[in-house]
Amino acid sequence: MTLNEAAATALARSPDLGQADARVKQGEAAEDQAQRDWLPKFTAEANVGFRRLENSARNSLGLSALNEKPRYVGISVDQPIWDMGRRSATISAQKARVSSLKEEREQAAEQATFQAARAYVVALLYGGLLETARANMTFHDRLAADMREGVAQGAMSVSERQQADERRQQARVRLADAERDVGTARNLFISLVGREPVGLQVPPDASPALATTLEEAIQNAARQDPAVIAAQHDVKATQAMVRRAEADGLPTIDAQGSARTGNDFDGFRGKTNDYSALVSMRWRFFDGGVNAARVREAMGRSYEAAEALIKAQRESERGVRDDWEQLSAWRTKLTEQSLRAQVASDLVFSYRSQFGIGRRSLLDVLDAQSASFSAAGERESARASTILAAYSLLARENRLREFLGITERKSYGPE
Repeated sequence: MTLNEAAATALARSPDLGQADARVKQGEAAEDQAQRDWLPKFTAEANVGFRRLENSARNSLGLSALNEKPRYVGISVDQPIWDMGRRSATISAQKARVSSLKEEREQAAEQATFQAARAYVVALLYGGLLETARANMTFHDRLAADMREGVAQGAMSVSERQQADERRQQARVRLADAERDVGTARNLFISLVGREPVGLQVPPDASPALATTLEEAIQNAARQDPAVIAAQHDVKATQAMVRRAEADGLPTIDAQGSARTGNDFDGFRGKTNDYSALVSMRWRFFDGGVNAARVREAMGRSYEAAEALIKAQRESERGVRDDWEQLSAWRTKLTEQSLRAQVASDLVFSYRSQFGIGRRSLLDVLDAQSASFSAAGERESARASTILAAYSLLARENRLREFLGITERKSYGPE
């Protein structure tokens, strides 16, 4: 299984990404509602019942109370004409909100991809460390067997055999730790990918895709980091809601039409047809200061969103700087640990040869093997950490999926 396949599978089954898709669909539905608010509203009604009409005007004319059994149907239409920007501001806010949600969805996708990549690299790492631990166990098994044979022949002392047995037991403990780590990495991989980590391959090197300087990486993240872009859209959304709140204190003009037909309604007996067409202006010019307070609330939310944008920009830059420092440090450590592991391996071979002719003690051989085992493990850890630091930088720039060649169908938007 390649990293591309594992990450694509993890994306397809990521609940975080599914939630982000659902939020985008909700936002698009809210935007659709705002746009459709400009369309006419038709209302149908049907009425039947009893009505008794009695008043002084009828009494003065010598008319008795009127008992009616009204039965009528009607239809009415309301069409907004001019609302001083209320609806257009709402539409702008919803559009910005949808754009923000889509960027949050991009961030969730990049994070899900990075989590899958990390699980893949960790599973590969611990698999390699397990093989190293097994090789270490084999070395100590053979050495302990040689020591027992030497004691039996009188060539080795009991204390030397005990030293070999102690290091052999230590190797067994390290092997058990490696098997536990492999199990933990396997569980994480299965939870994200849904498959066994079998046939894993060396992940691709991301170095050619990275920025050449820290300043370039920071600029890339400032332009492409979904968290920053989402915060920019949030600012636009809150600014639009300020305009909406300000427009709420202004008049509106609507067109209204209605038609009713039936019997015995509105105080008249017999068949009645009632038609009307109106253009009305409504203005609540005084509401006790409620709308002014609403405007202040909207402005406060706008200021909050602006500060959130600044925070997102700072966190993005700090994240890039941290990842860049981590990548540089792990690259240096990988170089040094690779050299150390080679030297330690050569040292074990030399000490083992010299031990056979009595020029080195058993303790020298055991210490050299311990150093070789440690150096090999740290070299592989540095290699994995270097890969993940590079992937983290790409994820901050929203380019990790592109680098891995993952073509993902976006589930939001019109279908």
